[in-house]
Amino acid sequence: MLFVDATQAEVVEAVLRFYRQRLNLPEQLVYPTIEPLNPPQLPSGGDFWISVAPGGGTFPFEEQDDEQLREELELVVTAYSCMSLDRTSREQAFLFDPRRGAFWLKSRLLLIVGQELTDAEGQGLIASRVVAHSATKPTYDPQQGIGWVGVVLGVEFDWALAGAEDLGDD
Repeated sequence: MLFVDATQAEVVEAVLRFYRQRLNLPEQLVYPTIEPLNPPQLPSGGDFWISVAPGGGTFPFEEQDDEQLREELELVVTAYSCMSLDRTSREQAFLFDPRRGAFWLKSRLLLIVGQELTDAEGQGLIASRVVAHSATKPTYDPQQGIGWVGVVLGVEFDWALAGAEDLGDD
């Protein structure tokens, strides 16, 4: 697939759109954040919800000049679920539940691996397919009754810099 230059915002929006469409989740259950490994203070409704956080990025030297700037961007995607621990205060239910457990949630997050991200019109935004870099360990907060697990994804895109020097000028 051919791809167009993009902004970081367009890439993050494409990831949000992928999870909303693929998992049939409403907008309020798939949202951007800057603190992916902290559960929200007010959990959303539904069985589970997902946050997408921009991580660090690198700019390969051989992929930058006055016409092109490629970024290898990491995204931290986290799935959260509200549930009570087992009666013995063990995490078996959180880990193994077939619709809200950490292992099932992680499998939902990994559905994006190998995909080509597109904009709302279907044009490609990234230079290669989405890759998985790592995963977080499942975590549970007993005070809030929220558990979560995350994956770190990698995407490469070329920055849409044409006209950027005109931004902010009135």
